[in-house]
Amino acid sequence: MTAALAAREGGVEPLILERDSICAGSTALSSGMVPACGTRQQLIHEIDDSVDIMSADIQNKARHQANPALVQTVCEASGPLIDWLSQTYDIEFTLVEGFLYPGHSRLRMHAPPSRSVLI
Repeated sequence: MTAALAAREGGVEPLILERDSICAGSTALSSGMVPACGTRQQLIHEIDDSVDIMSADIQNKARHQANPALVQTVCEASGPLIDWLSQTYDIEFTLVEGFLYPGHSRLRMHAPPSRSVLI
């Protein structure tokens, strides 16, 4: 869905196909939570996080078997993505307080207030 939104902004009319009866994706499996670093929500809560810290957390959890370039790219895009969805599409994300995702050293899970996927 995020790729479709970006394509639409770029002037492409995307076609979205969904095999399931409800369009929810993998975010539905995580109660709508998305990990991201360097977001406005983290700044508001004075969370010291960065691409390097998030990348290291992911690599440590994956026992350094993840592709470093891919992990770096995902981490770099994570914060701007959450902020873009919030500002451009008025999707409200809150920083999930009191919950460190397993293997992560910083609060960086962002979710809608309902803690469910938005459909």
